[in-house]
Formats: sequence, structure tokens, C-alpha cells
Amino acid sequence: MSTFVTYKRESDNEDVFTLGAKSLPELRIDYTSLTKEERNSEHMGARLVLCAALACFTNTFANAMINEGAKINSMSATATIEKEKDDTFRTHYTNILIQLEVGVDDADAPVFERVRSNMINGSLLTYSLDEGIEMDYDISRA
Repeated sequence: MSTFVTYKRESDNEDVFTLGAKSLPELRIDYTSLTKEERNSEHMGARLVLCAALACFTNTFANAMINEGAKINSMSATATIEKEKDDTFRTHYTNILIQLEVGVDDADAPVFERVRSNMINGSLLTYSLDEGIEMDYDISRA
């Protein structure tokens, strides 16, 4: 099975990504109100990579918890990406840190710990990214 996304530059200030997902059919990025400097500092590619990493990781974590009968009271996460220049002065991403906080009742703490232990190895997307970008995880119970 393959998944694909299409891209179209609608104008100098608007990009449209057609995702084909029922929950998010398209993603429109509108740069109209930004100055050139602001637009250049948006780092949209990095933000979309982080969004994809969080979507996959949190969904996998939640499904694992639910499949073991645990109730999730709350879940929040952040993702941060770092970049460096290599020997030829090309910039590349070197590390992504995912910080996840999950609220569960004391009765579900053992399930949380089992899932946490498994998820340190990543989800499908984050494990795949780990081939080129170091992935770190900080998973805690709220």
C-alpha cells in the first residue's frame, strides 16, 4: 500500500496540499500577510515533518493504550527539530525530540509503562525517520 499527497502552487502566496484523507482533505498555506523575511523564517517543511511525526507517534501510543484496555484522560505532545551544517556547509536536520505527556489513572499505570517501554523504539514514521535523523523521546505520565 502506498500513500500520496499532491501539491499545487495556487499563487505566489498560496500552496495547497491535497491529502486525500477524509479527516483532512487538504491543507492550504497562505503567506499573503507575511513579509518576505517572515515567510523565509516559517520553516514550513520542518513544521510539517514534526506534525507528521507527532500524528503517527501519538496515534500509535493512544491505540496501544486503548488496545490494552486503558483509558486516556489527557494527552499532549511537542516535537522539536534541530539542524546543523555538515562538512560541506549544507544544512541538514540532525535530531527530533518528541515530548509526550499522557494522563492516566493509577489503575492504568502498568499499561502506560508497558506502552511507554515499547514506544521508545518509535512508531512507523518516527522509526523510519530515525534512519537519517536521530530520534529522542521523553514520555511521562501527567
